[in-house]
Amino acid sequence: MQIGLSWNRMSRKFKDRFNKMGKWGHLEGSLEMNELAAEIVKDIEFVLLCRQHLEDVSYDLPELKRNIIQGSTLSDIGKGGPENATEEQSEFIVRIFQVTDKVEEPNKITLSEFIFRYLTNFKTPEERARILESLGIYKVSGNMSMREFYNLHTSWSLGVLNKEEPKLISGEVKRRVARHHRLEGVEIIEGELTIEDKVVIMLDKYQACISRGHKTHKETMEYLVNKIKEGGFTDDKEFQKLLSIFEKHALYIEANKRTKQREAVA
Repeated sequence: MQIGLSWNRMSRKFKDRFNKMGKWGHLEGSLEMNELAAEIVKDIEFVLLCRQHLEDVSYDLPELKRNIIQGSTLSDIGKGGPENATEEQSEFIVRIFQVTDKVEEPNKITLSEFIFRYLTNFKTPEERARILESLGIYKVSGNMSMREFYNLHTSWSLGVLNKEEPKLISGEVKRRVARHHRLEGVEIIEGELTIEDKVVIMLDKYQACISRGHKTHKETMEYLVNKIKEGGFTDDKEFQKLLSIFEKHALYIEANKRTKQREAVA
């Protein structure tokens, strides 16, 4: 997957984690989302929407595109746990994120209850309890809600990226990653949402619904509208414009995907 990183200069630890993301399924759908992002940033309506924004920053449209694609692809790298997590801790955390589609109301179930119900095939109860206790140094507690647990991955993603040389992953990309769950109230880096932030937020939600939630395009767009409303951005003109741009290009990507699937079967 081409996302514009200087791969040979990234740390071995980062490359190992990134490769495991693919193995764990957290890169599922990223190729389509990168294709969608590429189409969006070429859209004349998007370019016009960005014109004022780009006058206020020190980079251009190609860099904006890079920021969006890298921010979208790397936003969930923290789903492998904190940067210093052990292999055992990482696998434990990954297993939790792999069954998130079973939790309809994450505010109403604790992490301990979740582990008891859904991680029965991972090690013994005693081993699961030991690993959970060991994660206490990362502010993980069995009494926390699943929503609180899910929200931790944003800071974990930022922590992983902060370990790399600043020249390899820009501050702009890190800001996109840090803000990709702003609609859920996760605010690691304060400030108004930029165009890039909003696109990465929508790409993250769209991918989660299509790839992991198995929703239709129509259901996903309705979900995006509701999330934007719940986040307090109903009257945000940029979000509303982006919704129409997303609608147009996401349908195009979905149609291409179905065509390729039919051709593969034929």
